[in-house]
Amino acid sequence: MATANKRVQRGVYRSTMVRHIGGPSQTMTARKSIYTPLHQRLLTEAAHSVRLTFVEIEEILGRKLPASAHKFTAWWSNESSMKAGHTQARAWMVAGFRAHASIKDRVVEFRRV
Repeated sequence: MATANKRVQRGVYRSTMVRHIGGPSQTMTARKSIYTPLHQRLLTEAAHSVRLTFVEIEEILGRKLPASAHKFTAWWSNESSMKAGHTQARAWMVAGFRAHASIKDRVVEFRRV
């Protein structure tokens, strides 16, 4: 029995999500991952910036953020390189945002670029 998605690496599945940028002729692809719900939520935003608490992000994801997200601002860096292992950053960067986190306040502001 064939499956639509095949496991590639730690929680990342090969799949194609298309986002229209500036019109239907321009598209961008992303990998489906545990951060896809955050990506989809940001795509629905019309505002220039979105402020979400860690708890709100966990509710969107349907799971807890990893401990490193609560401890290190580097987890929220805007580096989407697969070599760097920041698959979470692809969720907001492909949606057209950059993350600015406050570990102390447990909040992230996603700003449109």
